[in-house]
Amino acid sequence: MRVMWICNIPVMRKKGTEESRAFGGWMTSLAKLLREHSDIELTICYPQSEVQHFEREKHNGIGFYGFYVPKRTHYDKNVYFILKEIEEKISPDIIHIFGTEFPHSFSAMKLNPYKTLISIQGLMSIYAKHYFIGVPASLAAPVPPIFSGRIFNPIYGDMMALKQRGQYEKATIKRARYITGRTEWDYVCAKNINSKAKYFKCNEVLRESFYNHEWRYEKCEKHSILISQSDYPVKGFHIFLKALIILQRKYSDIQVIVTGAPLQTARCGSGTYADYIKKYIDFYHLGKIITFTGIQDEYQMCQRYLKANVFVMPSLIENSPNSLGEAMIMGTPCVAANVGGINSLLEHGSEGLLYQVDAEYMMAYYIERIFEDQVLAKQLSYNAKNRAKRTHDRERNVKELLKVYSEIAKTIDD
Repeated sequence: MRVMWICNIPVMRKKGTEESRAFGGWMTSLAKLLREHSDIELTICYPQSEVQHFEREKHNGIGFYGFYVPKRTHYDKNVYFILKEIEEKISPDIIHIFGTEFPHSFSAMKLNPYKTLISIQGLMSIYAKHYFIGVPASLAAPVPPIFSGRIFNPIYGDMMALKQRGQYEKATIKRARYITGRTEWDYVCAKNINSKAKYFKCNEVLRESFYNHEWRYEKCEKHSILISQSDYPVKGFHIFLKALIILQRKYSDIQVIVTGAPLQTARCGSGTYADYIKKYIDFYHLGKIITFTGIQDEYQMCQRYLKANVFVMPSLIENSPNSLGEAMIMGTPCVAANVGGINSLLEHGSEGLLYQVDAEYMMAYYIERIFEDQVLAKQLSYNAKNRAKRTHDRERNVKELLKVYSEIAKTIDD
């Protein structure tokens, strides 16, 4: 069976050397597992803006095509013809699109919907609706207060960009005949956009290292918190900071590690989210207890999970974040906002603790419970680890995906 993947990023390095990526690393793991099946011929296609010609390679049994997309957030009719040319070279039995938020996915869907499967990642059209939870009204308004010296709110502009991407996303999903997802939330959202598409549940695999390490209460750094992303409002860092103010009154030794794209690389300047967070941290003197590490590789993230007393996911909306899956499978106790698909991954009170998204006082309370109760921390760790081992079972999830591929291929043949 010839399978053509359409991804948003390069899944592996050029010339086939495998990379431990901070983003999309789970796709590298999945590609490696599929490569072990002799009846699967996999080709991975991804957009690139630096090189204007095809980058065609084949290494370690996997083909690679880099195709030129001048601006990933703008529709370019030429991308369809580029993808059509690649499709004719590959002649795939299945086209598998990972993520729908960029226009090149819409172009790929037009190739042949009858043999195309969409994997729902996030849903930008839905994320945009939740973008301003907990954000001050002055920053969420289209036009800021007259004395601010600005004529347009950058944060509002970021939300509108997300909303625009959501239009391509909905157009892509409306054309789909086959969709795969992982949570009740993405099932409902996908069906609201396209009720006729057939939905398959198929859980993801995680990066390999996270299956091989185990969190221990005795070895973690007490009163330490790990957060995986903070660079834009959807990640909810502004709400976490309110909880942190509550916690620091009791824990003078509290420490927060924030990984992912640092705020310094986010869009800066007056009125931006990065500017708002920086001023908030400075005003409440939180700088000494927060460390922004920047993007971490697979090994570094493993060490972060092992050292943390608790992993916190304060996101305003999520589907099935791999960072939560990674924390759970290693056994790091988790506190998360009960949003999107989170409760399809984690059961409150047994496998982790879930709070109402804008209730920072409940977030602080649940973090404190894990800090104070060693028995609870160990029980959450044990249960979460067992749940995640089932959710992210590598062999079972690959088999499920291959069954989906076979069903679509059989439908085409019939």
